[in-house]
Amino acid sequence: MATTNLDSADLKAVLAGGLIREDVMDQIFDISDITLEFTTRAGKATHDNSYSEWTSDKRQAPNLANKVVDGADITQNDTQVGKRIGNHGQISVKAVQVSSRADASDVIGRARESAYQIMMRGDELRRDVEAISLSGQGSIADDGATVAGQTASVFAQSSVNKNLGAAGTIGGFNTGTKLFPAVGLGTKRGVTETMLKNMFQQVWQGGGEGANVLMSTPGVIRQIADFFFTSGAHIATLVAPARTGPLPRALSTCGKRSSAPWSSWSRTDCSLTLRRLSGISCLAISTISNYRSNAVMKPNYWPRPVCRKSG
Repeated sequence: MATTNLDSADLKAVLAGGLIREDVMDQIFDISDITLEFTTRAGKATHDNSYSEWTSDKRQAPNLANKVVDGADITQNDTQVGKRIGNHGQISVKAVQVSSRADASDVIGRARESAYQIMMRGDELRRDVEAISLSGQGSIADDGATVAGQTASVFAQSSVNKNLGAAGTIGGFNTGTKLFPAVGLGTKRGVTETMLKNMFQQVWQGGGEGANVLMSTPGVIRQIADFFFTSGAHIATLVAPARTGPLPRALSTCGKRSSAPWSSWSRTDCSLTLRRLSGISCLAISTISNYRSNAVMKPNYWPRPVCRKSG
């Protein structure tokens, strides 16, 4: 603070609160993580009653021995009726209470406080639905008194394609109680590549669509991502090509030029894969981008194509 002139310190010291206006950006930065990876991919429907039902059926597996003699009488009956399943609704709430004076106030970052609060609490409700859907909770009937209705999560309904630790249970729909029991947690164990591949295969064979998305907690996803770049992972692996002539020793790929022999290329930069199409074996080069393999060069672009006719 100067002693002979009026400075900003003097203005700040004026009772009560000073004379300098606050310098606040008229904007709100939302730093919450509210990505809804599951519910944005899931199908949508509505229901009117607290308990909603549907029917499910499935086709029988292919029968390779399905043949009859010409003119034979039909004695079998292959009709199926499927099953009837239901789930209870769950009411989730977020309360917003804003006074008329607060709603009319000139506040930072929003035009009306009530509208802002409704928007934020609505986003939180959507996040609640996401978390509930991916939990292990089962369904509970609302008794209208002390027990709130509870909807069964996706995992409580996934009684077919499952991979659980010891003592883990997914009972599926109980036709007697008309409820889905909660998931019984099994013994903790480490995730393996075999587990993931088995589940992807089971989902695909069971008629599931979009079996190319892996969802888990951030910690698990990080461990899986780290594994993808270890020597035991089955991606971006260097594969020696079958060839009759020499390979070029220098090739511009992955954003840089290498003059080293093929066998010494870094596996974290590029992957060499041998592809066989219609009897033709060709060497293709790919680069890893977000765990996708994107071809960056085709054999016919090379000065000397490295393809050979099999046989």
